[in-house]
Amino acid sequence: MSASAAMVICKTSSTVVVHTGEHLFKVVGHSLVQVRSGLTSETFRVGGYDWAIVYYPNGLAQLFDDGQFTSVFLKLMRPYESEVNASYSFCLQDPVSPSTVEKCKFSRPSRKFLFSNGGWCNPEFVSKVDLATSGCLKDDCLVIKCTIEVYSHQ
Repeated sequence: MSASAAMVICKTSSTVVVHTGEHLFKVVGHSLVQVRSGLTSETFRVGGYDWAIVYYPNGLAQLFDDGQFTSVFLKLMRPYESEVNASYSFCLQDPVSPSTVEKCKFSRPSRKFLFSNGGWCNPEFVSKVDLATSGCLKDDCLVIKCTIEVYSHQ
């Protein structure tokens, strides 16, 4: 390199911020639920975004005609300017003592959420047989715990 040639060194960096939150969705009167459209939790906020859990106690009819599985969705509740990157997990908890071991845990790595896509789902969250023997359906009450990690770049 000649003495007149300039050497340019560029340094870049980025930071990923992870916002973590949990929500407990309590379904009271589980055996009485007959809806096919799903039960939606209250809206909760994690990472500056509004979310909800949608639970199908009889599964998704379009995927399973036999209704042997429950299904659960994580849904972004309103449109945002850009997609949201998040990972999430669902599990069942004992409604009487939620600090006990989580059962039927299901996790997803990072996904891109858009309001328009309806959310991400586990169509076979737990079979009705496993739900009945899990110990998590007490006094006809079920608690679904959702943990979300929202990733943003700064």
